[in-house]
Amino acid sequence: MALRQQRHLATDKSFMTRSRKAGQTCRKSARVFMAVKENRDRFVEKGVSTMRRDVLATIVFGASAFGMEPLPCEAGVLDSLKDMKRDNNAKFLVGPIRLSRQRMFTVLALTEGNSPEYGEARAALQKASLDCLEPASGLTGYAKFRDVCTYGIVYKSVTKGPAAMHESDSPEFKEITNSIVALIRGLKNLDALLASSAEGDAEAPKLFSSNFSSTIAALDRFELAIQSCLGYEPDLDRVL
Repeated sequence: MALRQQRHLATDKSFMTRSRKAGQTCRKSARVFMAVKENRDRFVEKGVSTMRRDVLATIVFGASAFGMEPLPCEAGVLDSLKDMKRDNNAKFLVGPIRLSRQRMFTVLALTEGNSPEYGEARAALQKASLDCLEPASGLTGYAKFRDVCTYGIVYKSVTKGPAAMHESDSPEFKEITNSIVALIRGLKNLDALLASSAEGDAEAPKLFSSNFSSTIAALDRFELAIQSCLGYEPDLDRVL
C-alpha cells in the first residue's frame, strides 16, 4: 500500500511539473509572439516605399521570425501564431507587387499627352519592374551571384522557401509559375516598345496602350497567385 501511494505521489508530482512547464511554455510563446509582432509592426511603419530597398531583409525576417516549430501551448495561441505567420508573409510578399503596380501607372503617365517622355518612361519602367528588367546600379555586382529580381525572390519564397505550402504539381504552383512568366514577358514587351518609341518609331506608341493593359493584368494575376499560394481566397482588394 505504501509503495502504491508513493507511486501515486510521484505520478501526481510529475503531472504537476509537466503542467507547470506547459504553462510556462505557453506564456513564453505568447511573449515571443508579441515581441515579434511589435518588431514587425515597427518594420512595416517604414512604409511600402522602402519595402523594395529592404525586400531581401524583409523576406528573411519573415522566415526567421516565424520559421520555428510552434511551441506546445493552447490551440487558440497556436492558431494565432499560424495566422500571424501567414499575414506576416503576405505583407512582405504582396507588398512589393502592389508597389510595382503603383509605379507602372507613373510609366503610363509619362507616355501620354502632347509631349510624351519615352526615355523617362523607360527609366521609370526599370524602377517599376523591381530589378526584373535590369538590376539597379547598386545591385549589379550582387546580381552575378544571386537573383535580385523581386518577382523571382517572391516566387521562390512561396514555392520553395519558408512560405511554400504546395507541391510542384499543385494548381497553385502551376498558376504562379505561369503568371510570373507572363509578367516578365509583358515587361520586356513594354521596354522594347518604349525603346522603339524613343528612337522615333511611329508604330510603337500605338501598341503601347494595349500592351500596358495586358502587363497590368499579368501583374494582377501574379498577386492573386501569391495570395493563393499563401492560402488566401484571392482578392486584389484584400487589406494586408
